[in-house]
Amino acid sequence: MGLCSTIAELLGLGSIMEPLVHPKPGGVTRCRPWRGLTIFDFARASAALRAGLAAACERGCSQGCLAAAVRAYLGVKSRLGPEGNANLGTLLLLAPLACTAPAGGPVGHAMAASRCARSLGAEDAELYYRALEAVGPGHLGRYEGPVPAVGSGRYPRSMIEVLLAARWDHVHAELLNGYPLTLEAFEWLRERGDREDSLALLILTMIARHGDTLIGRKWGWAAAKKAMAEARLALRAAEREGLNGAIGALRRLWEERGWNPGAVLDIVAAGLGLYYLHG
Repeated sequence: MGLCSTIAELLGLGSIMEPLVHPKPGGVTRCRPWRGLTIFDFARASAALRAGLAAACERGCSQGCLAAAVRAYLGVKSRLGPEGNANLGTLLLLAPLACTAPAGGPVGHAMAASRCARSLGAEDAELYYRALEAVGPGHLGRYEGPVPAVGSGRYPRSMIEVLLAARWDHVHAELLNGYPLTLEAFEWLRERGDREDSLALLILTMIARHGDTLIGRKWGWAAAKKAMAEARLALRAAEREGLNGAIGALRRLWEERGWNPGAVLDIVAAGLGLYYLHG
């Protein structure tokens, strides 16, 4: 196995591990589907993601690095499925890490990947938009702002324009600011390991600390604040009643509302990838 294949497998392993975690407050688990997607859909999507990471690694940090990742990802996804958005946010987080040599430890690697992401140009921005158009994430809604709307037929001139316009979002802010939440997840994993109970507690803790911008974008920022408060209550309940019961109750509540903490799940998947590569 070549170096890029190894990097893609290790970084991409988080996209397999995170969907397996059960219970968690929203999203696909090994026991429960979510809005028509199952664990089998995520297994197929992870193959597409790893193909994208291998292509990004082969390209290196240069113009077209993210574009190469997206082309390979969409090519495999079109053959295997699923329809819809399984892990595009995880691909966006991991592609710059795959493009960049894993030197300087996890912090140095993350900072170099952030610089790489901010330097990418028009081709990368267009292919990222085309991926959004292809998978159609349900949270986009209407948009008016400094960059073209997805689906408008126009594309930004660079990735930095995209990242700055979406800097309110956890995933885009990671690329813009040096992956602070991904590194937080990495440190958690280095201290506590990747057992299922550790991963479930990590997901709940990240929501309690930082909220989730996907919930905010789709359901409103009052909902995002409420989700954060409810995650904090679930953390306290876990100390008294056990983790599974506390998360299970929160999941049932959020299932009724349709709330999915997708941004945090993407970040945990990326943190796992960094952990497997550097851990």
